[in-house]
Amino acid sequence: DVILIFDEFEKIYCEHGKQEQLLTLLDGVFQARKLIILTVNDGWRVNQHMLNRPGRVFYNIEYDCLDQGFVSEY
Repeated sequence: DVILIFDEFEKIYCEHGKQEQLLTLLDGVFQARKLIILTVNDGWRVNQHMLNRPGRVFYNIEYDCLDQGFVSEY
């Protein structure tokens, strides 16, 4: 079993061509069971070919529990 974490994915793979190169990894070419976690700050910068397709980025969890006032105060 494998867990891969790409933190700030859209910044590291900022060009859509670079993101598309990872599609074979996400498409299940490798036989190992895997969980790939992508963290992003700007979801609109993630290539649309990677979203809502089985074997690719299928789940999207948006964390919005902190409001601007709390962040500013902190």
